[in-house]
Amino acid sequence: MRPSLFIDDYPFPRPADIPAGWEIWNAARPLNGHPHPVTGEWTWEGAMRAGSWYAVIDPSQPDADSKSADNVSLDGHPCRWVTMAEIREWARGYYARFKIDPDEYDDDDVAHSYVLHQGETPCNS
Repeated sequence: MRPSLFIDDYPFPRPADIPAGWEIWNAARPLNGHPHPVTGEWTWEGAMRAGSWYAVIDPSQPDADSKSADNVSLDGHPCRWVTMAEIREWARGYYARFKIDPDEYDDDDVAHSYVLHQGETPCNS
């Protein structure tokens, strides 16, 4: 399962009202989660990534793992915010094995490569 990526805060930055350690999930249908810490909503609709539905999971709750598993079964994707600088850093390590200089490629090409290959690297978090 690949994460829904938000590169350089596109199409929106990570919501500031959701604690840093909480997981944010995205899918084409409503997901399982915990109430949003501010609005109290269980799910909400937003920008289209893997879908337009979002939910949060508080990892400190005893049911967090089961909610994450439910979201995977609902075709949910964990959201991940990265910067283009982080992607370029990943690319330098990834492409080194092939003796390719990623600086010869534009941001779109490098970002596309990151999306395709991130599961194969230690950069995946």
